[in-house]
Amino acid sequence: MLVGLLLASKVWDDLNAWAVEFAAIYPQFSVHAINSMERAFVGKLGFNLYISGSVYARYYFALRALHEQRSFRQRYMNMVTQRAAPVAIARKIEEKTKEMKASLYSRSL
Repeated sequence: MLVGLLLASKVWDDLNAWAVEFAAIYPQFSVHAINSMERAFVGKLGFNLYISGSVYARYYFALRALHEQRSFRQRYMNMVTQRAAPVAIARKIEEKTKEMKASLYSRSL
């Protein structure tokens, strides 16, 4: 799922996530391991990475709805956060991403 999200962001997002960002959020995976998984994933797909806009939107909004449900978020955070460091790193990355997006959008206008 991690590699699927990474590839989807590379296809659809203007400011896609990098393997190094995923490695910071999920320290159990090194950048090399994520890159290896990505190569294997793409190979199994036969390098057919086309996803229609409607399919992408359907899954995007379904995942977003799950995220917005407070109980789901709390259960997820309780499960994931064995310690505070990964959460703090994830929040920093999210803040930097928002700042960069705002900066790029303001330049494009």
